Amino acid sequence: MSKRRIILADDHDVVRKGLRFLLGLINQAEVVGETTDGHQALELAEKHKHVQDSYDLLTEREKEVLQLIAEGKTNKEVAGLLNLSPQTIESHRANLMQKLSLHSTADIILYAVRKRIIS
Repeated sequence: MSKRRIILADDHDVVRKGLRFLLGLINQAEVVGETTDGHQALELAEKHKHVQDSYDLLTEREKEVLQLIAEGKTNKEVAGLLNLSPQTIESHRANLMQKLSLHSTADIILYAVRKRIIS
């Protein structure tokens, strides 16, 4: 089961910190933002709504490439496994990184673990 994404909105800092602490204990939720204002909370929710659905923007091939890279394969190894050129893999990698707002191989691995693409 994936974690629920939560935005904390309360004008008292101590309340937000307490809620964040308690949510951390149950390990079933991820706090993706905090604010003191309801309007800001709505803006944060709109911003994070697009991030949450971004995996669905990937093509099946990009999802394959993501998984193989997250498993530690190099572009050349992925190319060999999928019978594609290394340049094609580089293109898929660049596209998926842009769509998911990822900036490094470490980001790809962390994303894949969080999405339970790899364990």
